Amino acid sequence: MTELVDTVLSLKQQGYTNNQVIQYLQGQGYENYQIFDAVSQAEAQSRPVATEIPNAPVIGGREDIEEVVESIVDEKWKVFEEGVKKILEWKNETEGRIIKIETDIAGLKESFSQMQGALFGKLGEYEKGIMDVSSEIKAMDRVFQKVVPTLTESVAELSRIAKGAGAKEKKAKE
Repeated sequence: MTELVDTVLSLKQQGYTNNQVIQYLQGQGYENYQIFDAVSQAEAQSRPVATEIPNAPVIGGREDIEEVVESIVDEKWKVFEEGVKKILEWKNETEGRIIKIETDIAGLKESFSQMQGALFGKLGEYEKGIMDVSSEIKAMDRVFQKVVPTLTESVAELSRIAKGAGAKEKKAKE
């Protein structure tokens, strides 16, 4: 830490202001609290001990502290703003995704309703077709009920006629 204080003292002797010293040290990668401590220690070392009055306001020291504090607050504020920007970007992206999902769901509902309507229409057509087939089968059943006895009698009569003709032929051959 004494090395950093020595650097601050050297820069101040070269005529740099506290703001310039702070910016230079930030550029060198030092943390704000390190810079604050070094500037405070350098100020304490550069003041003549004999002229210090206890509890007297420090001229220049307070301004230096305010500059460092403002610098720290500015840095933290920038970090905070970046965080808020990222949160807002995430929020907007998420809202966009939610809207897309809602739109997709609405489309799926519409498609499902259309498919359901088409399915009920086809079921109605199949039911009508089955009823038509059922009516035709019943009509054929009635026709067969009327025709089969007559057909059976006709076949039996043909059979008798064929037997009679076959018997006559046998006799004629003998």
